[in-house]
Amino acid sequence: MEAARARAGVGLVSNLARTVWSAALIIRETEFAEILRRAQLAPGSASSLHQGTGWTVPDRLHAWELSFDPALQRTCAAVISMDMLKEPIPPEARDWVTWVTTAMHACQRIAATCWTGIPADIRQLFLDFDEILPPGARGEISDLRRDQPDRPAMRLAGLDSPPVRAALRELYSAVQASPSSAEARQAARVLRSRADLMRTMLEVRTRLESGVRTVRAGEKPSDDFERARVTIARAYDDFPELSGPVAAFRRHNQCVTRILCTLLGAAEQLQLAALVEMPDAITERFFDDERRLDMTIRGWQMALIRPTHPIWLELGSPLDGLYLVKSHVLAFAGSEENDLGVIAFDG
Repeated sequence: MEAARARAGVGLVSNLARTVWSAALIIRETEFAEILRRAQLAPGSASSLHQGTGWTVPDRLHAWELSFDPALQRTCAAVISMDMLKEPIPPEARDWVTWVTTAMHACQRIAATCWTGIPADIRQLFLDFDEILPPGARGEISDLRRDQPDRPAMRLAGLDSPPVRAALRELYSAVQASPSSAEARQAARVLRSRADLMRTMLEVRTRLESGVRTVRAGEKPSDDFERARVTIARAYDDFPELSGPVAAFRRHNQCVTRILCTLLGAAEQLQLAALVEMPDAITERFFDDERRLDMTIRGWQMALIRPTHPIWLELGSPLDGLYLVKSHVLAFAGSEENDLGVIAFDG
């Protein structure tokens, strides 16, 4: 761990990515992170969540959680999915679900601070893919833009410790200096100066919001979620004057979401995914306007690595930096072989 932390400042990598990774390493040392790691282990193991806290993630809930990512989001998605199917939540899961809800408030507070300079009413006004109910999210974290400022959200499991506070201050400064934040602040100024555009944004949200957060009777949930995604993608097609501001807000929203995915993913990994040796095979390509690496790694133990988890590459090459797992296939062909598809963190 200390070696990984010492190397975190080296490499051909942006300041924002380096700062996000450094903050993730510090949060990884907290009780918050330990709880996330324990929650993935079998209830009867010596390191299980129950042994550490007395809480339980029952098999019935845990089986649902495995279908979703990232951390915390997957529990919310599991609970909603079970409710949709009229399947009762096990009473013994109550403490765990309550803690996850509180932890989500902490994530909202971190996200809100990453939006500094963009007023809350504006960042909550536009429609984006994180509006979709948690079971329909694809790497997004639902409701990140719904922070409640009067809630003491960071008083949780070491997130208010001096090292974490210092790391987050550095993170927020790096976010403020990022291109996506600057573009979003400029877009907010444009909207503030145009009352007509603000009214249009509100009208679009009022007209479409309930539809993208509702499962309709008679439809399969997958159909509802896809309909919601298409609705959001096309929400502003008839308003060309809003295309610029909406695109800027969505870019920054993606950046903030990826920051939270990095913090949560590094916290819950049983083994930190920091790669300092060239993989057996690696190719670079662009997919959906994103830089993607496809890698094959043999004999490298990556216990429970999942989509949205971060990987830090420090190979002494222009590929160095922070990436997020998009796909992971584990094969056993004489030796463990991991095929990874990762996307570059872009702020």
